[in-house]
Amino acid sequence: MTTDPGPGAAPGVPLAGDPRTPPATALLRRLPAWARTGTDDVVAGRALLALTGAVILTTAPLLDLESSQWTPLVAVSGAMAAALLVSLVLPWSRLPAGASTAFPTACLLALLALGLTSEGVASTYVGVIALVFGYAGLFHGSRVGRLLLPLALVTYLSMFTTFTNATYVRTAVWAAFWIASSEVLVAMSAQQRTAAALLDRANRTDSLTSLENRRGLDLRLAALQPGDCLALCDLDHFKAVNDSRGHAYGDLVLERFGHAIAQFLRRRDHAARYGGEEFVLLFAQTSPEQAVTALEALRREWLTAPLPDDGAPVTFSAGVASFEGDRSVDEVLRGADTALYAAKAAGRDRFELAAWDTPSDAGSDVPPVHLREARRS
Repeated sequence: MTTDPGPGAAPGVPLAGDPRTPPATALLRRLPAWARTGTDDVVAGRALLALTGAVILTTAPLLDLESSQWTPLVAVSGAMAAALLVSLVLPWSRLPAGASTAFPTACLLALLALGLTSEGVASTYVGVIALVFGYAGLFHGSRVGRLLLPLALVTYLSMFTTFTNATYVRTAVWAAFWIASSEVLVAMSAQQRTAAALLDRANRTDSLTSLENRRGLDLRLAALQPGDCLALCDLDHFKAVNDSRGHAYGDLVLERFGHAIAQFLRRRDHAARYGGEEFVLLFAQTSPEQAVTALEALRREWLTAPLPDDGAPVTFSAGVASFEGDRSVDEVLRGADTALYAAKAAGRDRFELAAWDTPSDAGSDVPPVHLREARRS
């Protein structure tokens, strides 16, 4: 077998320091395992609630509070601790997608309760409101930040006993800051998701043929379903093409062949460059006989495609193997590989089936244009 043209790292697994991993997510992974139950927005919301409660409890003794002020403070802290414990046992996967907005709401309600019951205490923790909007921007969309704004304004105003023009100006400034910071984080998160998606796609794509590489192929193979079929294709006498016309010409042939495959496949099928001049085609819910018929149609299309400088057509051979779930993916690949070598030994420019696939008339029930007509399916 030839070598992998794509990256050699394990597919789809962000490594330490991988730019695909958002900083907020990387930070959450440092939390204890018991605190990381649920999705990232749940874990972050739980951390926000715990941080708010911890800050209030650890700094309250520094505020020289009167005895009457301790009762509501302890009650609020106890309620936050209870909410935190409940969040650890809730079945978040069965709750609505926006259920985690309960965390920032709980933080604002805690501050509101302090503002209404303990004069001068809640204003010490006004910075928590900024954290609430930061959380909303990172883990929810713009809509959540706007929905939280009325409650945030009521919470902020509850911290005052007298109202002046300066109070209203400060309120407006804070409101603008909260929304702006949330929107900035929303935009940054969206940009990072886009960049991560582009990077992930680049990591799964062969730069020469624009098909998937071994990394992408591994992900597709892991998702094979019984009834799918695999074809391992190899361009015939490709070394002679490189030796006689040069590697630049050989690369052009590979590029054109990859383009021909991509244009020919149905949307539910996939193709990858396996290495060198070898390609793997994955046919969804396709019998071996249908796959052979499809390959014959691809061959006719490929041999009529013009090559630069009136180059001689380059044929290809293929081994076909079905996946029924009773064999591992590696066994199916080996079966297709053995069939490919049988096709090479039989004279090339032909297709052979794996040993466990009973040969039959490949064109019995599938028209030659099987793939092209079904591309929209």
